[in-house]
Amino acid sequence: KKKAAAAAAAAASASIELDIGGAGGARGNHQLPMFLSKTYHMIDRCDPTIATWSTSGDSFVIKNIDVFSSNILPQYFKHSNFSSFARQLNFYGFRKLKSDPICLTDVSPGDESTAYISFYHCNFQKDRPELLQSIKRATKSEQQTKLENEGLRKEVAELKEMLIKMQRESDKKIADVIFDMNRRFASLTADYELLLASVRYGQHPRAAA
Repeated sequence: KKKAAAAAAAAASASIELDIGGAGGARGNHQLPMFLSKTYHMIDRCDPTIATWSTSGDSFVIKNIDVFSSNILPQYFKHSNFSSFARQLNFYGFRKLKSDPICLTDVSPGDESTAYISFYHCNFQKDRPELLQSIKRATKSEQQTKLENEGLRKEVAELKEMLIKMQRESDKKIADVIFDMNRRFASLTADYELLLASVRYGQHPRAAA
């Protein structure tokens, strides 16, 4: 059954490439990466309760990651690893949208964003397979640069967090020092007033004791 589904997926991917050839004219000779054609067909034909296009058609939404990974991915790819699939999307310039509520027509109010993940690429759109040929896989240098930028952003965030923590600790230490100085000052003031009073009345506290 899985072999039949995989064969159907391959045939559909080939048909997408033919469609692109017809729509793109001379550019139709461009060899479309299998990952893109398979992904396009997978989203186009998937059970909408598992994965589907967004209402605007400019992104796709995965509603049930577990079922998508175990049942859908193996029909098109030789694995069921969602992280690997997401990594490939990243290499082709897809970006995961923020986890804001996603408005869909086939869900109940309040369930719009439950465990949903949405991916976007400006050239990956519903009913526009001819745009796929404009999607390019990032080169190693571009991937390296992106990883380095992400690493730098992470380091900056960690440094900011460290500075905030140090500032809080510094503020607490200063507050403790000020409190201790005020306490000592109050104690010295009390001793001074007591001494002054004893001098005025001709009695020294120690002598009286």
